[in-house]
Parts: sequence; structure tokens; C-alpha cells
Amino acid sequence: MKHRQIATTALVATLGTALVLLTGCSKSGAGDSARTLAIGGTATVKANADNKQQVAVSVTVTGIEAGTSADLRELENSSQYSGKTPYYLRYRIAATQSGDSDVLEDFVAYAGAEQLTQLDVMPSLDVTGDPNNPLTSHGFSKCEPADTAKLKNAAAGQSLDGCVIYLADGGVGAPTKVQWGTPPTIWKP
Repeated sequence: MKHRQIATTALVATLGTALVLLTGCSKSGAGDSARTLAIGGTATVKANADNKQQVAVSVTVTGIEAGTSADLRELENSSQYSGKTPYYLRYRIAATQSGDSDVLEDFVAYAGAEQLTQLDVMPSLDVTGDPNNPLTSHGFSKCEPADTAKLKNAAAGQSLDGCVIYLADGGVGAPTKVQWGTPPTIWKP
């Protein structure tokens, strides 16, 4: 069974970027400036949580890998991605303290000034024919997000690895920066 997918260029991220640009023009304290790290660098950032609060988490962008258009063939309606190159943003997210919140990821990737489209792939459910295990679920084999619900009630330091898919139109090129939050923490290759 082919995976269903949702391609989004998040309006929230666009509005958040506009807010950063507007607040970047105002006088602000030293704590309001962006941090820039190399890939592999770790930052403690604020993350939105399922309980509508913000919690501190430790985030490391561990790598950005180029895929091929052939990778997308296992997706439903894969022809709509013709001419696009997938990039796999690999990351590690860790609890900085014990808590009761499910953390929501907040990555945005850019190639130069162009924001790349994030591709969210929903896992597929397949019928097995086995009455003891009638359904199986699997995600996109090349890149699966971290199950951040596992950080709920996790001990400080517990970490999860995950991946986010970004699509670049032909000629746009690889991500030149990845950011999280406002003010942004930025990772550059």
C-alpha cells in the first residue's frame, strides 16, 4: 500500500519568520538574537507542547542527506513530486527535564532565501490476513519523525532520533540552513 502524504509550507512558519523580521528591526536585548551552529551542534530551545505551554528541549541537527526522486516512488501519487529532490533532515531531540508534555517539532529549512516544502508522510495500514495480527503499520522507510510522545514523562536526558523530509524544486539546491523557533536557532552545513 502506498503512503499518503501531506506537503505543507507552513503558514505558521511564514508568519513566525515575518514576526522575526519585524522584531529583528526593533531594539532588543542580547537574549533575543539568533544562535548559529554547525550541523552536529546542540542547542537548548523552547518547543511548543501539546498542553499549549513551551518546554525546553535539547535539539541536535545530526545531518542533512540528499535523496533522489526514486525515493518518492513508494508514496501515493508520486508523480506530483516529479522534478523535486527530497532532503532528509536528521535530528536528535532530548528532554532537558522530566515533564508531562508531548513536544511538537518546529523545524524550517531554507535553500538560500527560499523556504523548502516540508513533506509529512502518514504511515500506512496494511491488512495482513492474520487473525491474531490483522493490521501492520509502517512509515516512509527513508525518513521517519521521532515519536515525541515518548518524551512525555521521560527522564531528563532521554533522547530520540528522527527525520523530517524537505522537497526542493529542480535547480533550487540543498538546504543552506535549518532553523527552530523564535528567536531562531540556526544550523548550517
